[in-house]
Amino acid sequence: MAELADALGSGPSTRKGVQVQVLSAGPTKKGENMSDIVVKIDGIIRRPSAEVAAQFADFNYHSKNNVHPGIKFTVHETDKNKSRFRQEVVLVGMKQVDEVVNTIQSESKMRTQVISGSNKDLSIDFTFEPQGPQSTKVNAIFTMKAKGIKRLLAPLFKIAIKKTALKALDEDRKDLESGRYAKSIAQ
Repeated sequence: MAELADALGSGPSTRKGVQVQVLSAGPTKKGENMSDIVVKIDGIIRRPSAEVAAQFADFNYHSKNNVHPGIKFTVHETDKNKSRFRQEVVLVGMKQVDEVVNTIQSESKMRTQVISGSNKDLSIDFTFEPQGPQSTKVNAIFTMKAKGIKRLLAPLFKIAIKKTALKALDEDRKDLESGRYAKSIAQ
């Protein structure tokens, strides 16, 4: 219940060193039929920013090393700055399948967009800020169009996004801080 109250609150909250701020999904213009559900999270990972950004973008690594247990990644294509993959997960007993494009925008910015599937129109904008030579602040902004049933259930979608985002960030943090990714790219 505290998680629900926390997610629906208007101010920031923290959990395990990760800050979360949930913003409302109200109309942006008078008479507009849809708006965005926006969830912002950030956290510190004790690894260099170039390594953190590289691991976040490496879905072949995520798939091979089961970084996010319960999520299956199938990489369709990848090049220097872009990858396209399928993401499959079972939530509340229902299989969700999404086609995703991940684009590295710069050394410190990355955008992930769901182009089709259960979470179509979800985007995640990441920034990776060095906090000294061995530490990185990861900022992530999750944006989802709130139209139809998603608009009516916006508070529940915020909770789901927040919970999933916190779990994924913690899984990436554990993987990176274990040194496993650094070892894999050194080989």
